[in-house]
Amino acid sequence: MSINALIDKYCIKKDRTLKKICAPLNEKLGIHTFSYFWIDCEGRFGILANYPELCEFYFGEKMYLNNPYLIHPSLLQSGYTQTLTAPEDVNNSNRIFEKFQTFNILLKLKCVGDNVEGFVFSLKGAAAKDPVEFYSKLEMLNAFIPYFKQEAKPIIEAAKEEDCNLRIAKGNSFFVPDTTLPLSNPKMREFLKEISPLSKRERECLELFKQGRSAQATAAILGLSRRTVEHYIDNVKEKLGCYSKWDLLDY
Repeated sequence: MSINALIDKYCIKKDRTLKKICAPLNEKLGIHTFSYFWIDCEGRFGILANYPELCEFYFGEKMYLNNPYLIHPSLLQSGYTQTLTAPEDVNNSNRIFEKFQTFNILLKLKCVGDNVEGFVFSLKGAAAKDPVEFYSKLEMLNAFIPYFKQEAKPIIEAAKEEDCNLRIAKGNSFFVPDTTLPLSNPKMREFLKEISPLSKRERECLELFKQGRSAQATAAILGLSRRTVEHYIDNVKEKLGCYSKWDLLDY
């Protein structure tokens, strides 16, 4: 299946459902556009978006060929970043802004094994080019990601059954890294810590886990039971929108 055919089947024809799922982003946070994509090591690719006209334009104009994030998962790493890096990508984004008055400027990548997932957020109008607008929203964006994946699960599972391959579409550029990618931005990490909704005990358990301490060792250090430590870690995962405890290493 071609990328354009995939977009037609899972973005355009599922437009009403995706817009309903993404409605809280627009109504509560002013986030106009959201897209979710995945790539595996063989190049299998899929994308869902709540603005199918933009998605159709982006891929129809083959702008994705210059996108430094649509590459082999082994060349990427988890983290938040601004999406405007390569000159070609900036030019494409300017074209999108002229046509739709929106800018895709915040991307979260999540690498799990040989796969990568991407979550792209954008604003509309005068605020669309200012990434500062997102900073106070990161906690809520983190919470939206698992919500979206749960609500859109039937569509995601169906799309993953399709044979859409990004490696074939991009050729050798699928394996070419871009060393300018500002992934896992330290300032972004510090900001996430500052706005973290974690309690004092949850922060302590998280820091000890990141130091490599087991739940039993953490319990001994903090004077808690192992079960209590595991409960705190489960709370941290939920609050930060993480799927497994290993995702907590990104925070």
